Order: sequence, then C-alpha cells, then structure tokens
Amino acid sequence: MFEFTEQGIKNKLPIIMDAVMDDLADFVLAEADKNLRQGSFIGAYGVGAFDRGTLARSGHVTRQFLVKAVVFDAPHAAVVELGSAPHTPPLDALIGWVKRKIRLPSRRARSGKRRVKDSEARKIAFAIQQKIKKKGTPPRPYLRQAIERVDDALINRLVDKYTKIL
Repeated sequence: MFEFTEQGIKNKLPIIMDAVMDDLADFVLAEADKNLRQGSFIGAYGVGAFDRGTLARSGHVTRQFLVKAVVFDAPHAAVVELGSAPHTPPLDALIGWVKRKIRLPSRRARSGKRRVKDSEARKIAFAIQQKIKKKGTPPRPYLRQAIERVDDALINRLVDKYTKIL
C-alpha cells in the first residue's frame, strides 16, 4: 500500500529514480551499439569502424541500486572512443582488416567493386600502418555521442512514466 503523504512520496522517489536510471542506461547502450553497427564513422577508405562486432558485443550495463554504468570492455574500446597516439599496429591484423573491409573498383563485378588481392592488401595495410605510426588514430566517439543524445525531454518522459505508477 502507498500513502500519499510526504514520507510516502519520499520513500518512492529512490525507486523511481533507479527505474529511470535503468532506462537511461539501456537507452545509452542501444544508441552506442547503433553508432558502432551503422557505420556512423567513415574513415579514409570509405568504410565504417564496425568490423567483426567484438566491440559492440562487449557492451553491457552494470546495475546496482541508484548506480548504473554502461561498459564496453573489449580491449580496444577506449582506443576507438578516444583515438590513439602514434604507434605501430601489427601488419598482419591490418592485412586481415583490409581484406574484410576494403573493396576496389572493378569493371567485371556486378557491384562495381571487388575484393583486394593479397598483394594489394599488404600494400594498403602497410600504408595504413605507416599513417597510424605517424598520426595515431582519430577518435570515434560511439559512447560519447550516445550519452549526448540523452536530453531533458527523454528524462522528463521517463520521470512521467514512473510517477504515473504512484
């Protein structure tokens, strides 16, 4: 039973806040996942950051009462979000990425694009490696952009939703 007294309302507020925080965390996780999967981040070769989905699959929400955290715990999560300082990435990993992601113009293929040959993949991967060695990688803020989409209107809708339960 719920009493409409000042104390009764004070007792329900933390429960409402926790439910609102749960929904906000779920919203941020879904938006960050969308940012990663929709190829919102187009690089120099015209391809998105989404490759094998390891980063997107690592996202989850940790939940405690009145404490929520949206977490991406893939090893490269921070590097994608924040970018990196110049370093030399392993060439073999870049060759694999090039083979999966890069398509070159083709007169014969129906789509007008073809997979790269091994020798081409090695050259492209080496060029990418050298650029990262000189300049690092740019930030691709999939999580920050998701957090920025949380606005007052969304928060107010959630608060209204839960206060109607009272």
